Amino acid sequence: TGRRKNLVITAGGRNLSPEWVEARYRELGFLREAAVIAEGLPEVHGLFVVETGLDHHSARRRIEEFGRTRLSDIERAAVIHLMSADDPDYARLFTVTGRPRRDAVRSHVLTGRPAATPPTQIKETA
Repeated sequence: TGRRKNLVITAGGRNLSPEWVEARYRELGFLREAAVIAEGLPEVHGLFVVETGLDHHSARRRIEEFGRTRLSDIERAAVIHLMSADDPDYARLFTVTGRPRRDAVRSHVLTGRPAATPPTQIKETA
């Protein structure tokens, strides 16, 4: 189960643990990473990083089938976004340990690009 602070409430008022859903989707061997976004959205969005060279049409069908057969309507990604593992945005959307950078993922799935990296504050020394 996910940490309480990552429990999100969908637009329909249902609680969703994104980490649990992401772990379930990662059972699909061709997925490198998965991130779901639902907070305040009418539908659950899923960003799925697939192995380089994998046919996206086939990957989408397999993700949809997995969701239909293994997840509830509340957990299943209704909107599927695919990304190849060699996409340059991959490193901006996930940490080196595979954790999704949730604000960047949300921006990416809703606008098509990751959120800008916040500027680094530099302290002056005297």
